[in-house]
Amino acid sequence: MSIEAISWVLNDAPDLPPNLVATLVALANHADAAGRGTAPSQKRLSHYTRKKPRTIRDDLAALEARGLIRRGNQRHVASLPADRRPVVYDLAMERRTQPPAADEPSGPQTGPPAVDNPVDSRVAVRRRPAAGRRAQVAPTGGTPPPATNAMSSANVTREAVHRHRTILEEAVKPPTPDVLAWATELLLELDHPWRVGRRTATALAPLVAAAFTAGWRRKDLAAHLAANPGGVRSYTAVLRARLGDLPAPPRPRHVPHPPPRRRPPAWCGECSPKSRMIPSPQHAGKFVTCPKCHAGHEGPTRKEAAHHQAPHTTRTTGWNPAASRSSR
Repeated sequence: MSIEAISWVLNDAPDLPPNLVATLVALANHADAAGRGTAPSQKRLSHYTRKKPRTIRDDLAALEARGLIRRGNQRHVASLPADRRPVVYDLAMERRTQPPAADEPSGPQTGPPAVDNPVDSRVAVRRRPAAGRRAQVAPTGGTPPPATNAMSSANVTREAVHRHRTILEEAVKPPTPDVLAWATELLLELDHPWRVGRRTATALAPLVAAAFTAGWRRKDLAAHLAANPGGVRSYTAVLRARLGDLPAPPRPRHVPHPPPRRRPPAWCGECSPKSRMIPSPQHAGKFVTCPKCHAGHEGPTRKEAAHHQAPHTTRTTGWNPAASRSSR
C-alpha cells in the first residue's frame, strides 16, 4: 500500500468524478510510492469497491480515457497464467490539480490575525501548512475569508450519510447466534451448483437472517435463491445479489379443509348394513331409508330412489322381491 498514491487520489487527482474515486483508491492501494505497478484483479477491485465486475471494467476504461491511469509494464505479471493474468496500470501522479488561490490583503495589517479557534495561551499549537497551499490572512478589521476547500461540502455530505447509516444500523436488532447458524445451514444445504463453502455461507448468513426477519420461510427462500440456474457464471455473486434485493415474501396459499365426514348411524340389525335401506312397503321394487337407523327421516331421497329403483315391469328372467315373498 502506498500512502503517496492514495493521498494523490484523495487530494490532487484532477478531473476525477465521484463514481470513480473508489476504483482509483483501490488501484492506488496496490501501487508503489511513484504510483507504478498496480495490478489487482477485477475480482479484488469488486471486493474493495462493492461494485460488479462489469462496472469495474467500465471504471477502468473511463479512468484510462481521462488520463488518470495508463498501461504499465506487463512483465510484472508474465509468470501468471494467461486466463488469470491482470492488467498492470500506472497512476498518472504527475498530473495534479491547481491549488486554490488565496485572497491577498487589500491594505497593511496592523493587528494580529484573527483566529477561528482560540486556545489557551499556556498551550502552544503549531500546524504545518499543507504543501503547495498558502496560508490565508484576514484583512484588517474584517472577518476571516470563507474556506475555499472544495472538499468541505463533500465531507459534510459524507458525515451526514454516515450518521444516517449509523442510526439505521443501530435501529436494526442484530440476529442471534441461533438464527445465524440456521441461515448458514440453509446456504450449506443448497443443491449443486448453488452450494457454497462455509466461509461464504458465514459471510452471507446475516442477509439470510434478515430475510427470515422479513417473513420469508426457509423452504420458499431456498427455492427463490436456487431458481433459474441457466446462464449464471458466478453463483456466489448471484446469491449475494438475490439476497440483497429480495422481494416481499410470498403469501401462504389458503388450502380449504375438507368437510368432516358424516358418521353412519348405528345399525338396527334389520336393514342392509351398508346402505341402511329396506324394501318399500308401499312400492314394489323400491327401497327406502331404514326408519330405525335414521330417526326423523321421511322416505328416500331423490338420489337414493333413482339409484335403487327397479323397473316397474317384472321380467321373467329377473328377480322380483315381491314374487319371491309370495312364492314363500
